[in-house]
Amino acid sequence: YPNSESIVPGGMALELDRERLDAFVAKLTPFKAYAVRTARLWDDVFDFLSACDPGYRDLGRRPANLVDFGQWDDEDSYDGSYARCDEWGERRWSTPGAVIGGELVTTSLAELNCGMEVFVDNSFYDSGRGTAHRSDPLGNPIGAQHPWNQSVRSNPQKEGAYSWAASLVWERNVFEVGCYARLYVSALAKKMRPSARMASTGRSLVFDELEWRVPETWNAFERNRARAYSLAFNLAVLGECHARAQKLLCSGATQLRTALRLPAAGLSLGAGFGGAGRGMLAHWAVLDGAQLDNYQIAIPSRINGAPRSPWGQPGAIEEALLNTRIVEAGFKHPEELLGIDIVRAIQSFDPCMPCKAEIAFTGTNFTQSREVTSDGLI
Repeated sequence: YPNSESIVPGGMALELDRERLDAFVAKLTPFKAYAVRTARLWDDVFDFLSACDPGYRDLGRRPANLVDFGQWDDEDSYDGSYARCDEWGERRWSTPGAVIGGELVTTSLAELNCGMEVFVDNSFYDSGRGTAHRSDPLGNPIGAQHPWNQSVRSNPQKEGAYSWAASLVWERNVFEVGCYARLYVSALAKKMRPSARMASTGRSLVFDELEWRVPETWNAFERNRARAYSLAFNLAVLGECHARAQKLLCSGATQLRTALRLPAAGLSLGAGFGGAGRGMLAHWAVLDGAQLDNYQIAIPSRINGAPRSPWGQPGAIEEALLNTRIVEAGFKHPEELLGIDIVRAIQSFDPCMPCKAEIAFTGTNFTQSREVTSDGLI
């Protein structure tokens, strides 16, 4: 991941001035036309294919259950405190929230956090710890399976397990994450701050001559379409942040770092409500004084690639595959099947790790494997 060496805990080690800021933005300016063209291109491709064969609407289809913590903080509101996380969270340029069945349920970071649970019933792990923490710092109850209460130990011989990913659920709902979740939540929430570059309508996001609309069906095409639109959305946010940074520099603001202060004693709970290019990325830490007592992380591809939950609900990719209709034609024998529909469904989640699909054929003893990487079919 292209992390800069200038990013340090509490801010940046880089000294910033107007010339350096303008030079940075100038490098990305030509990318705007590419981003807009990409979104329009994928619109044409997906609309054309869907019209040619309605079966594509089932490709990677699943309920629109998405979670995101939001991105891009408001410099006037953000202080990193858990006590005010709902306030500064809702002022992020992309709104935090949970969408269940296509409906927005919450935009509260604290509520998102407290509803998280980790299960390893079908994973090659054993669960440890227990109920040391019964509530978050605001007094909201959390369960024994909350990441603050969890630690996992690998167990490759665990009977019945089939995945090295754990099942992370919110309010007992299996969900997926992705850059597209930022668009989906932000469009429904309609809490975006006033901006000349972008706006939320309650059913869509408008930015850079484009409008991304919440789709009727959530499937592989719509994940990829929204991912294409997210390029332009990111650039719209960059333009807003650039203008605000220039205004701050002109006013004489120079602070780019906040001192990191660790507690001297006692137990402390911390959470990192962040995101990566592929979606929500979460950190949970328990400190004993200044020492790390427990640390858990949830990354996008492992969230999407989770196994079944304890109550039998498939993981996000699993469910998308189960609903995928095979439209591939032109093969007479099982060994001639490319499995391209399965590959497309998996690829729509943009996994950052190699995936393998084992394809079995009813009425035969023949199976074949198809490996999927970020570069496509091997």
